[in-house]
Amino acid sequence: MKVVGIYGKHELISRIAEELALELDFKLKRYVSVSRINTFNEDVVPVIWVPLSKSNEHGVVNVLGERKLFAFNNSGCLNNPSVRKRLMNDIDKIMNLGYKELVLDAIRYPSPHDHITFLSCFCKYCISKEPQLLKVKDRIRNSISFNDVETFISSIEDLARIRIRFVSEVLSEIREHTKSHGVRISAAIFPPSLAKLVGQDYKSLANYLDEIQIMLYHKCSGAACLNHEIASLIKLLNDIFHDKSIVKRVIDALLDTVKVSLDISTLENEGIKHEVLIGELRRATEMGLNVPIIPILWYDHKLVKILHGIREEIPTVVKIMLFIP
Repeated sequence: MKVVGIYGKHELISRIAEELALELDFKLKRYVSVSRINTFNEDVVPVIWVPLSKSNEHGVVNVLGERKLFAFNNSGCLNNPSVRKRLMNDIDKIMNLGYKELVLDAIRYPSPHDHITFLSCFCKYCISKEPQLLKVKDRIRNSISFNDVETFISSIEDLARIRIRFVSEVLSEIREHTKSHGVRISAAIFPPSLAKLVGQDYKSLANYLDEIQIMLYHKCSGAACLNHEIASLIKLLNDIFHDKSIVKRVIDALLDTVKVSLDISTLENEGIKHEVLIGELRRATEMGLNVPIIPILWYDHKLVKILHGIREEIPTVVKIMLFIP
């Protein structure tokens, strides 16, 4: 198995590769935030945080009417013109420096990590693009008020479909903007079971991307970490419905392919079992997409078992990336 890219502490990769019996690609890439790049480096691939904003005015509007930044309190609505302008400025920056490849990070809407702000966005820009969002918002609010589980589930699914369309529109604009420069575009994407909920549909993404990097983070405490996101979804549903049986029904409906512990403490302290992680990777690789699917794996002591499982169960996966915290 070959490591083709590194996020995080790249200086540790030689020791880690030896420890885990991994081969290093001779064109090993370092993924670096565009904010830290001012010159061209052939070993570096710029990473653009798509919805980046420090202004709450650019935030998403949740189902309660609150405007908030999401993720790490650094992300606004993809449809906000100021957010979109800054995104294109970042892309122009790296193209002017001579880069022919980039990675899009957080090309999405809020996740369960953001608690009630997961139920968004209902800002004026999103509603102008899709007026049906007003009905979706009302249905979500009513389903919460009356413990109407089926309406809640169907409303979240409707919201996800709208988000998928919005994300595809952003990607289409990026592809058009970079077309004349021949830029190769990749994106770091949620695992399949969660991806659609944040607006990331693998088949739609494959129409615009040259590579999909699937974030398979089994145990960490931030946005995109599978254990944390599922634990956060359980917390949100507990706060909404106050009924464990309803929470289980919603989880089973929204995360239809993944079966995990519903115990928050287990998820947070032990993480996701490697069998679940491998199942997510298998699902992604079996979609028959016309672009490469490369997993980004979180480095810690459990990685040995995960790598063994991938080698045994999905031998077609021969390239990986590492996130070294």
